[in-house]
This record gives sequence, C-alpha cells and structure tokens, in this order.
Amino acid sequence: ETETLNDFVRVYPNPTTDILVIVSKTPQKATLFNITGQKVLESNAIELNVTNLPSGVYLLNLQNNQNQISTFKIIKN
Repeated sequence: ETETLNDFVRVYPNPTTDILVIVSKTPQKATLFNITGQKVLESNAIELNVTNLPSGVYLLNLQNNQNQISTFKIIKN
C-alpha cells in the first residue's frame, strides 16, 4: 500500500519492516515520531532505516524547503 499526498510525496512500503522509501520531486526533511510523540528518527535521506525500531505505529512528518509539511501514519511490523 502506498500513501500519496497530492502526487508530490509518496512513502512506501507501508507497513514496513526495514526500509521506508520517500519519493518526492523536492528534498524532504523527515522526522519520525512514536505514538507518544517522541522523536525517534530524523534524516534528509530518501530512505529511512527503521529496522531497529520496535513494531508499532509511527507518525512521519516530511517538510520541504518551502516549509510544506506532509504527515503519514507508518506501521512498523
């Protein structure tokens, strides 16, 4: 399943077990939060390695250089 926002940003695979891929025409700053709101990962890379994170639900905030924010619910198996 692929999450899409206005065809500008895609995040896959979701659910994931190891690598989360961000597809976007513009660079994105990625911040991943656990369900309690704690920041667990921050990156400017297009691939996020979530292998070492516990299984559960996370919120992924993506922010581009125009300060537009996209939020995705990510499920880690």
